[in-house]
Parts: sequence; structure tokens; C-alpha cells
Amino acid sequence: MDTTSKRTVSQIATQVKEWELTVLAKPPLMEALREQVKSGSIEPTRIVDHYVAGADGVARMKLRDLRHEGKGGQSLLVIKEPIANESAGHWLKTTIVLSGNQSMAIRSGSYDYAPNLVVFKDRYKMDLAGHAAHIYVYLSDLRGLVTVSFKGLPNAKARADLRSELSGSYATGELAKLCIDPEEYGSDFNGCRLAGERYKNLEFTLQGLGYQRLDPAKFGLRAK
Repeated sequence: MDTTSKRTVSQIATQVKEWELTVLAKPPLMEALREQVKSGSIEPTRIVDHYVAGADGVARMKLRDLRHEGKGGQSLLVIKEPIANESAGHWLKTTIVLSGNQSMAIRSGSYDYAPNLVVFKDRYKMDLAGHAAHIYVYLSDLRGLVTVSFKGLPNAKARADLRSELSGSYATGELAKLCIDPEEYGSDFNGCRLAGERYKNLEFTLQGLGYQRLDPAKFGLRAK
């Protein structure tokens, strides 16, 4: 991972270049998650992402509100862009930690944080077959969608090796029992592409990938 930081007048902007793989969850993963939540070993972080559409209509910038269970909250400004001329899954992410005053100033500024570009989800950090993963349980208009992101992968080979555990002749291990690789549809399930979407609009594609709708309430997870 290539990480650099640059200081501005009022805050620190951290830039990270990282490889990432986003896949879809299967029911056995949700069952395993339910057990860990029930045991108290995993707690959710509520995420509310307020996206801003760029001039080309693509939402790459967001004001992110985090609410950690029993630990208070945090506001971030995040810009996530694909790295030009690279294969899918390589991102440049800029993150700025905001104070309460900075967050309010941005909200009341000139950016148009449209209500239809707000995404609600809970994030659970969990080990899956030896891989650190972020499980995103989407809520509101996207309720029923659960994705899994493997972040901070060091290079394209690591990403390809991870995909090999999920598809083809190698898909015989534990990870393949828990996740579906959406292959060329993977970018459709990154947060920036989900802004403004509804589950019903994605359902035909998801069914074609073998995905079953996963209602968090059915697995004992909070659904609001």
C-alpha cells in the first residue's frame, strides 16, 4: 500500500492508493455474522454517506458520518477515485477528518447533498477464511443487499489470488461458501455506484449472479 499525507491549514488530508475487492455475501456468512454479533465479539458501525454527484454525474465525493456503538461519532470528507489506466479495483482515496464545525460548514455550503444520494449501512469488521473483511449491511432503499470488501490489498496479484478462491476450479474452499464474486459487475456494488439506487433496481442483476436477498432482521441484525 502506498500512503502519503499532506497538511492543509485546518486539517490533515490522507491519501491512500490501495487495491480492493468487493463481492456479495451468501446466507452462511450472515449466519456466521449473527453468531459473532450475538456473542458480543463484533459490533456494528453505523455509516451514513451523503454523496455529491460530479459534473459527469458520478458520485465520487461524500460526507461520511460514522457512529460507533457506545463510542460516539466522527465525520469525514472522502473522495474515492479509480486510478486512471489501471485495471478495476485500484483506487486513490483521500480522507479528511472533520471537526463538528467543519462538518456543519460543509453541510451549509454550496455542495448539493441531495436526499436521494444518501446511503445508509452498517459496517462489521470480520475475519473471513483468514482474510480481514468489511461487511456492509445496507439499509433503507438498499435493504437486502450485503457486500463484502477486502481492502488494503498490496497489488493486483493479491486481488487476483483472492478472486481465485471465489470462482473457477479453485472455488472449493471456505471463502467460496461465504461470498459470490460478481466479476465484471463488481464495480456496481461499490458505495459510489450505489448512491441513488434502490434494491429493486438491482434485483434482476443480483438474481443473475446467484445472490439471495439478505434481510438483516432475519439474521438478528439491526435493520433500521
